[in-house]
Amino acid sequence: MLDRRPHRTITKLHNIEQEEGSCHVSASVPRCAHGSALRFSRVDTNSGLTRDFYACSVSRDRKLCRLFHWVEDWERKSARGATLSKQITDGPSRNKKARFEENLGIETLVDNSSNAQFTFDRESISIINSICRNLMTGSDQNRFLCLGTPSIHRDLMRQGTESVLLDEDKRLGSVSEAVYRFNMFTGEYLDSDPALEDTFAVIICDPPFQPELLPALFNSIQKRFPKSYNSASILFAFPYFFKAKVTECCPRLNTMTDLRLTYSNHYKYKTACRSPVRLFTSSLSLKTILQTAPRGYHLCEPCSEIVSDLNKHCNQCNACTTIAGKNEFKHCEECGKCVKGTAVHCSSCKRCFISSHTCSN
Repeated sequence: MLDRRPHRTITKLHNIEQEEGSCHVSASVPRCAHGSALRFSRVDTNSGLTRDFYACSVSRDRKLCRLFHWVEDWERKSARGATLSKQITDGPSRNKKARFEENLGIETLVDNSSNAQFTFDRESISIINSICRNLMTGSDQNRFLCLGTPSIHRDLMRQGTESVLLDEDKRLGSVSEAVYRFNMFTGEYLDSDPALEDTFAVIICDPPFQPELLPALFNSIQKRFPKSYNSASILFAFPYFFKAKVTECCPRLNTMTDLRLTYSNHYKYKTACRSPVRLFTSSLSLKTILQTAPRGYHLCEPCSEIVSDLNKHCNQCNACTTIAGKNEFKHCEECGKCVKGTAVHCSSCKRCFISSHTCSN
C-alpha cells in the first residue's frame, strides 16, 4: 500500500564523545573557515531511516557556508586522500538583516536562521553585572570568561574587571580587548591558541538557541576549561522551555532563576513579558546573589526567592507558577497543578487544553 503520509525529516546532533583529556578534533573531519564540522543525523520520520552528514558547526545556512558532506561520501573521499578546501569567506557575511549596535560599535547580524547576534539591553546588562559584582564579594578570583556575550564583556572591561571574550566574530577584536576567535561548539581557536589560564571565577554564556547543539557546547567548554567548568559559577542564558535539556547536558545548571533576559535588537524579546529567555545558574538563587530585587522584581516571601512582578504565587502549588508571559496562571483542581489562564479542562481526556480539541475518548 502506498504511504501517503507527508515526508518529514528531523536533524539532530550525532552522539558527542564524552572522553577525558584535552579538546581534540579528528583531522579526518571536514573543515571550513569556522573550524571543524559537526556530525549530524537526518532521521526520516516515516521510514525511521537515519543518514549521517557533516555540516558547519556555526551556520547550517548553505547560502553562508556550503560545507555539507554525507558521512559515507566523505569517508570514501578521505580514503582516496581527498581534502576539503575552505568554502566560504573568512568571517560573517553581511545580509539584509544586519543592524548597527551602538553598544558594540559594529553591525550585528540578526537572522535567526544563520547569524543570531542578539545583544542584551542595558537593563539585562546592569542586572547581570550586579550579579557578577556580588559573586566577586569575598572571592580570591576575579576573572570572567564570556562566551558569546560581547556586551557583558565590554561593560566588565569598562569597569576595570578582568574579562576574556571568546566569540566566532573576528570583528569584535577591533572594538574591545582580550577577545579571541573561538568556536564554542568544537572548542577550537580559529586563530592562534592564546593558552588561557584556566582560573575563571565566573563563566557567562549566551549561545545560539539551538538545543540540539547543547551537548557539543558543554562538552567543548568542559574539555577546554575543565577546572573552571567544575568550580566556577556559571551564568547561562537559554529559553525556559528547554530547562530539562539544559540540566541534562550540564547537571551543574540545576537552578533556573526567574530573571527574564531581554535584548536590544530582537524584535520579540525586548520586553520581560514576551521574552522566554531565563538565567540558569549553578546552584545559586537570585536572593543569594542579589542584595536587592531589581526593578520589575520582588521577593516572594513564601518561596523566599526573587521573582518577576509578572510571576504570581499559587498557595496550592506552593510555588510561583506564572513562568511565561504576563497572563496569570490558574490552578486546576482536576490536574492538581497550575495551567495557563485560557486553558479549559476536559473531563474525558483528564487534562487541560489551551485551544479547542477533539476528545480522544
